[in-house]
Amino acid sequence: MTNRKRKFTAPICNKLAGPVDGGKAIEWTDSTLPGLKLSVSASGIKTWYFRYSFEGEKNAIRIGKYPGISVDEARKIARDFGAQLDRSINPKQLRAEKDEIPNFKDFALATYMPHATERKRSFSDDESKLRLHLVPVFGSQKLTNITRYDIETYLTKIRKSHSPATSNRHQALLSRMFNLAIGWGLMEKNPCEHVGKFAEPIGVGKDFTQAEIQAIIKALSTEANQKAATALKLLMFSGLRKREILDARWENVDLDAGRLFLPTTKAGKPRQVALNTVAIEILKNIPHIDDSPWVFPGEDTSKPINTIQKAWKRVLASAGVGDARIHDLRHQFATSAASGGVSMPNLMGLLGHSNVKTTLRYAHHTDEALRNASQQAASNLLGQ
Repeated sequence: MTNRKRKFTAPICNKLAGPVDGGKAIEWTDSTLPGLKLSVSASGIKTWYFRYSFEGEKNAIRIGKYPGISVDEARKIARDFGAQLDRSINPKQLRAEKDEIPNFKDFALATYMPHATERKRSFSDDESKLRLHLVPVFGSQKLTNITRYDIETYLTKIRKSHSPATSNRHQALLSRMFNLAIGWGLMEKNPCEHVGKFAEPIGVGKDFTQAEIQAIIKALSTEANQKAATALKLLMFSGLRKREILDARWENVDLDAGRLFLPTTKAGKPRQVALNTVAIEILKNIPHIDDSPWVFPGEDTSKPINTIQKAWKRVLASAGVGDARIHDLRHQFATSAASGGVSMPNLMGLLGHSNVKTTLRYAHHTDEALRNASQQAASNLLGQ
């Protein structure tokens, strides 16, 4: 009987031959590691295998091709399989279970997004984060192979390119996705667990000076992406939230009555928004796209525009204004209203706040207006 045991080294493996008559592949055995085999076909293709017995049944598991997988790599993989056997784990069954675990891209697009679309009002925000950021980074990785280190590295990168709040929103999305995967039996541990959040600045937001507001308006008029610029201008003069504007549909716009109907809001209730003449004029000048229901349709006109962030960055740079969020346009609208003496109940109505505590952030502006009115009354009494 031909001795087909060899102490595998690269030179020896290079010389191992297959069948000369074109028959069945010849299998060679490593003399230093039981179970490690190198199969050589008639065409010279060499493939690593690990052969073993588990609960009385013989099994074989393919490792990969030589020389793509070197001798040392094949031995390490075979030893790992041997260690699994020592723990009463069937390597072939474990691999089959791992093969059933989806990669991040497949889970995100085929499983998570259909679920989110049915259950989250902000599903379009999730779709944008996944498409633009998360899938390009984690797409090919198996869910169970993504580590806490991977998550922290990614979030730090987002923090540097965007903001602490944006990084925290990405973390919240990732954590929700992994918790759902755990609930659906696809993994056992959430890699976002114990990952700390970045501190977010506390305050109402950036207060633009009058000069900055005028500079932003001028920059909006020359912005290359006029669709995004118009959306930004409407945000500035309506005080609405970004998605409330970007998701607006023509069927909910009543220009004659000067109203915009919001079927869904952050508070979870529909509401009618009273529009001022500037916002109405902006809407009047927006062209309608045939067969699209959206005020601001995206490249795919069956969907609304997804993001206006790049246009906003260009506008800020052109206006010479420092870093600011799109959401600061809403804060500026609220600040202007409060400074003009708008009452708290009316300010709550303008902003769509369901909790007066949220609106009270602008109380100091109302106080200033009332103080000026009080001073005027005192001056009148004094005949000044």
